[in-house]
Amino acid sequence: MLAEALRYPLGGRAGRDAFATCTGLVLAVLVLFRVGSALWPTPLVALPVVLALPPASLFAGYLGRVLSADPGRSGAPPFAWSLGAFRVGLRLLVVASVYLLPAVVALFGTAFVLISGGGGSLLTIAPTVALLVTVASVYVLPGALSAAVHRGLRAGFSRRSLGGLASGSYFFAWTVATSLVVVAWSALATAGVATVAAVLGAVAVAYAHVVAARILGEGLFRSPWEPSPGGV
Repeated sequence: MLAEALRYPLGGRAGRDAFATCTGLVLAVLVLFRVGSALWPTPLVALPVVLALPPASLFAGYLGRVLSADPGRSGAPPFAWSLGAFRVGLRLLVVASVYLLPAVVALFGTAFVLISGGGGSLLTIAPTVALLVTVASVYVLPGALSAAVHRGLRAGFSRRSLGGLASGSYFFAWTVATSLVVVAWSALATAGVATVAAVLGAVAVAYAHVVAARILGEGLFRSPWEPSPGGV
């Protein structure tokens, strides 16, 4: 599973073209958010954020196609410049935002406790709770995203779409995929702005996400998981 997934983004001309496009989209989003950080806290910060939504949605839409692709297919699907791909990507961004919100709140709460110098027990409990909430949110997210691709937005928020994830095959796939994504983002974070290393970091982020989507898709396929029959 792992060896095939590592070759997946570069398998065939369509896959290589899609990977190059994904890298360009990641670069566009990073540049726009860099512009946004320079404009903060003026109202103009909204402009680059809005402009980043189309490339982010198209990238998410492609990852959704990889996540829900037939594991028996060896080549990566071609990239689709279409309104449908944008809508699917936007749907996945909404699902991801909702599922990751508890993790964000827990992390901010932990940061507040650490900065404010809370009591001794809070200094121990808060980071532990934040870690557990973050892991739980990220663990169930791929199942929700795949359900949203297959059956629509409502299915992504259905509890039935989270069943069957307690399997060894999915746990292994999730562990490997999460590790790849974390390493790629860590490499990008250490790269300087507007440098060759930053460009290589963007390539690594795009590659890691496509590979992770492929691994997670196969992990879901091998597990008892099934998308909820919830409507669009």
